Amino acid sequence: MSLRWIYLILLLFVMGTSALASSGAEAGHHDGGIPDVVFRQAINFGIFALLLHFLLRKSVVGFFANRLQEFNKKANAAQDAKKEAEIKKSGLVNRLSDLNSTEGSSMEKAQKEAAELKSKILAESQRLATQIKTDAKKTAELEFVKAQDELMSEFLGQVLETAEGDLKSKVTSSDQKRFQQEFVSRVKAVH
Repeated sequence: MSLRWIYLILLLFVMGTSALASSGAEAGHHDGGIPDVVFRQAINFGIFALLLHFLLRKSVVGFFANRLQEFNKKANAAQDAKKEAEIKKSGLVNRLSDLNSTEGSSMEKAQKEAAELKSKILAESQRLATQIKTDAKKTAELEFVKAQDELMSEFLGQVLETAEGDLKSKVTSSDQKRFQQEFVSRVKAVH
């Protein structure tokens, strides 16, 4: 028995128990204990939770696993950029200490270079952080839309299968002949 049939049977069961749970007027009287309405609602909720678990489990886990990988890659890139900046900073600090012993004009020149390099590094870090945020937001939106589309197409497929089965079981051969004759007469009327 395929997974699709199991989902269809569960869906039909849930729909039937939902109808029973919505008729709470009969369950107004009870002799203590848990009322029937509460019991039916608990069953409905449990079935609904199981359906959500089985339908969304793989896509949600996959989505968050991909997001974690992307985040780790970008965090590693940021960490590497930070290490590189620290190395450059230590080089500049060493250079400044060397220049400190020389004349004042060399010191001013080195400070200007350090300030320029610092502003470039900060600008690049800011750009990288903004890009990470933008990419993460776009990815989350795309995955959400993709998950919605997958669920909708699966739901529509199940509805079509159910409707086709109902039509096959309820339409008799005389109804089918009558439909064919009506179709032919309408096609002739158009031409």
